[in-house]
Amino acid sequence: MADAYGAVVLSMSEGCKVDEELLLKKLRGLRWSNDGNDTDWTFEDNCFWYRSNVQYPTARPVRTETLYFIDEDGEEQEVPASEATKEQWDAISGTDDKQMSLADMSYYFLDCVKKGSITIAATSNEKCKYVEFESVTIDGDGCVSYVSHFVSTATGVKTQFEEYSLGD
Repeated sequence: MADAYGAVVLSMSEGCKVDEELLLKKLRGLRWSNDGNDTDWTFEDNCFWYRSNVQYPTARPVRTETLYFIDEDGEEQEVPASEATKEQWDAISGTDDKQMSLADMSYYFLDCVKKGSITIAATSNEKCKYVEFESVTIDGDGCVSYVSHFVSTATGVKTQFEEYSLGD
């Protein structure tokens, strides 16, 4: 079975003002590919990037909602991921994950973007079968837009566009 590999990058609009530390922390709190390593975001020289050559990268990340872990008695327990301790994460046996909606992304990143907008883009390809590009733009006022272009030798071209504004 072939796998799709690609990259995820983040760019800022001209004059964009962000809380770099908070943005980096929030980026690292989500899953941007299926390889399970969430902490690979880097901020250096006014640039954010996720390590390259990741499997199935996405601009619409996944957030862990529920954590399942094995307790000291060998029993499986569950806890909301936001309340899990380091010890519970270390004893992980599974998770319930959910792809973030545009509304989720708006609220999640709202306190990071002070002025302007950020765009998170992902691209991938699977051998000669398909190429995909997607991006999410998050404005300082909470507006979020998503665009995806998927080109496949089997299904042709598919384009998707969505928007969300605070108050929708």
